[in-house]
Amino acid sequence: MVYLPVDRAAHRARIAYRQAHAPHETFAISPAEADTWRAQFQAPDTAELAGTGQPGPPPDWPGWPEWAAGRWPSLADG
Repeated sequence: MVYLPVDRAAHRARIAYRQAHAPHETFAISPAEADTWRAQFQAPDTAELAGTGQPGPPPDWPGWPEWAAGRWPSLADG
């Protein structure tokens, strides 16, 4: 996992840039929505970043990549 913390001003600037330069590749996010999502986000802790804090995949799945490909079949293609 790669986690890059971004402050509120940079976050808003990046959203505005995407909206201005590639609106067909993203979706609109209001400042209020961005603030709500930022408040709900939980930054990964040290164990998660090290890859040791993650639980195993759901039952009947050999690993997370297989689970993801089963849930989102387009991932299996690429």
